[in-house]
Amino acid sequence: MKKTIIFTLLTSLIISVFGINGFAEDFKRIDMYYDFNNYTGIMGQGVAPGENWGIAYMQNKDGSYAPSAKRKSFGSAKDDETNSGVMRINGAGEPVLLFGKLIKEGAFHISFDIKLNAVNSGLYVGFYDSFSYPSDDTSVLESTYSIGPWIRSDKKVRYVYKGDKSGNDMRYTQHWGNKLEDNAPEVAENRWYHMDMYFGDYGSNDTAIAKYYIDGQLVNNNDVYFSGCKGFKGLYFRSESADFYIDNLYVSNFKGDEYLHGFAENEIIGDGNSIKLKLSEPLENSITANDIKVVYANTGEEINDFEVTSDSNIYADIVLNGDLKSGRYNVILKDSAVGAFYGKPMREAVTFRTPPRYVNGIECPDVEKVSYKNYDGKEQNPNNGISTATPSIDVLFSTAVADKDIIDNIKLICDGYNLDYTYKISEDKKTISIEPENVFEPEKEYLLSVSGNICADVSDVATMGIDYSEAFMTLNDPMFAIAAEDIETDGTNAYFKVKVIKTSDNEGGKYTYANAAYKKHIVTGADGTEKTYFEMMSLKRFPVVLAQDEKGITILGDEPINIEGADECGGYMWKYPNNTADIVKLLELN
Repeated sequence: MKKTIIFTLLTSLIISVFGINGFAEDFKRIDMYYDFNNYTGIMGQGVAPGENWGIAYMQNKDGSYAPSAKRKSFGSAKDDETNSGVMRINGAGEPVLLFGKLIKEGAFHISFDIKLNAVNSGLYVGFYDSFSYPSDDTSVLESTYSIGPWIRSDKKVRYVYKGDKSGNDMRYTQHWGNKLEDNAPEVAENRWYHMDMYFGDYGSNDTAIAKYYIDGQLVNNNDVYFSGCKGFKGLYFRSESADFYIDNLYVSNFKGDEYLHGFAENEIIGDGNSIKLKLSEPLENSITANDIKVVYANTGEEINDFEVTSDSNIYADIVLNGDLKSGRYNVILKDSAVGAFYGKPMREAVTFRTPPRYVNGIECPDVEKVSYKNYDGKEQNPNNGISTATPSIDVLFSTAVADKDIIDNIKLICDGYNLDYTYKISEDKKTISIEPENVFEPEKEYLLSVSGNICADVSDVATMGIDYSEAFMTLNDPMFAIAAEDIETDGTNAYFKVKVIKTSDNEGGKYTYANAAYKKHIVTGADGTEKTYFEMMSLKRFPVVLAQDEKGITILGDEPINIEGADECGGYMWKYPNNTADIVKLLELN
């Protein structure tokens, strides 16, 4: 049985039950951050920092492809200056961060800290692209790459540039045409630098322009055009006998506004009650205490007794004075502090917590994170409001907790009343998923309360010791959604158990619910672009009647549909009798 939870609301798509229907894939934002503190890889063995990392492939004489053995010269290390874990690369080492998709739309931003231990020949940063390898394959080959900033043995930062407005400035064929500005930034050994790489929207050659900065100084006075690279698959750091460290790597591919992001150098508050807040892009000026807001997350109390001991526009060393209560602390920059490149403030706080407490050698649990999940499985941002149709709230603890008295110790409260919910606990017993029995009311404040009586899985006395609470506001999002879960297939039929989620008092009436099976067709147009169409193979319909004031979740029965020869199934809800489509979602059969 395949467990799936799907949610969508399409207001502009009209579906004809007779014919072929096409759908475009939604843009999916990428956010990746690596501080390498938990990375353990022996130098030279090519052990990656995570599942999104790999090594470029080379073609063998027999035509097959294999990971490049010479590129394995990287591993983990500890930097004595920052006392933090880093990635070390030397020799011909080249770790590759794989994006998991081909980046060919939206803007993107890459930032990282870099430290040169020795420069013999040089190092450069670039991308594996799709210039000479199929764009629908996410493999990375050493024969198709694009070059970004380049530090040579003269310790000056160069870049590849030919003034190629067709978008091929970064292509490896320009390899030896690197540009060295008269005022090129210089780098010294054994010192940390911060590098930012900003890429405009890939959508057109006029916007697909790269800008490189090191410690805020512009590297390329000439615009670097990159649209001819035909999409980026992965980011690489390649050494040419040099030895250097990489830390605090951030990658974001986005559309629309890009807000300032913060990161914890270490999520545990250190000696002397010190914390380090890192930023995704520099500010115009150094960060001061006046730019920062600190809140004790367990109660929402604002903390004012702290100081900033650093003098930097890309990070802040913060010292919290006085005795600290156990628990979590949220740190955010005020709206007056904005990124120097995108000009936007922070929207999401960074969480730090006190070191774990122990009772009789057993670690006491602490609330580490609260996640609000939507029906598409994505995490919601509580700063923007929570959907009235939120199916689950996940409470993540720092260590395994006992599965007892959960209903008594975790409360979901509105207007002073405890709301009914069911819950599930994860296999590792670190996450409790609360599933409200009814949809939320719009524009209401709710309170999630976790009692300090929550105890460790192996000890009744190793308790949290202090209550935790978190308030959130619901959106006014009148919603009429459809969710399909528990999809079971036998090769001939698919069986659906369908939920209709209604959160509005303003809609009701008669509907036709339908399941449909489709075969996928990919057609290449005269301009070389590919389009996807779906041919309807089978269809089953049945009526649904909902009262206007009927809110909540309605379960529709198990209805089989023939899926022989089909690639996807669709769940639809049509207004009766005019058959306009209110809700549509395709479900992939795999």
